Amino acid sequence: MKTTLEDVLHRHNKSFLLEAYPEIVDELELIIKQEVFSAQKQEHGRRVQEEINKMRLIVDNIQVGIMLVDAETRRILEINPQALKMAGTCREKVVGNICHKFLCPAELNCCPVLDLGQVVDRAERVLLARDGNIVPILKTVVPIQMGGWRVLLESFIDMTEQKQIKNQLQTAREAAEESNRIKSCFLANMSHGWFYGN
Repeated sequence: MKTTLEDVLHRHNKSFLLEAYPEIVDELELIIKQEVFSAQKQEHGRRVQEEINKMRLIVDNIQVGIMLVDAETRRILEINPQALKMAGTCREKVVGNICHKFLCPAELNCCPVLDLGQVVDRAERVLLARDGNIVPILKTVVPIQMGGWRVLLESFIDMTEQKQIKNQLQTAREAAEESNRIKSCFLANMSHGWFYGN
């Protein structure tokens, strides 16, 4: 049920104002509606801004690199602090640049997702750091629609530590295998010498 200005004035025993000033009732109702709409709009805007701030807080503090790339221009639209840390650079030096040969080693027009039609889902790739280092990453790229245009949502995890551990384990395994081979040769020689009385 819609409440009108007349209803409010009757409830507050002010209906005499309707009789004294009938020409302003419609104008007052319009003003009140505009004020209510403006307050609702401001409250909605405040809630939307709170949600944006929450999402920004999460994206800025998550320990995963996140980057948005315009699918048409291939320019980097946004990048979070973790991705910047991996790349060893600052936001101002990244946003607006074409991703090829800047952070991604792919050649221009050879984008694995846009040009080659590949699905990049938890795939081992590399990130080009500003100091010339190549950072091994586990990367996922998801094409999405944002604000009416196609965007690539890229997320990646630095795999440097895992690669180092893997290499250390491989080295240790190879050393253990070599040690076992030497031990086997030694035991074979010892048993051969013992058996033949040398």
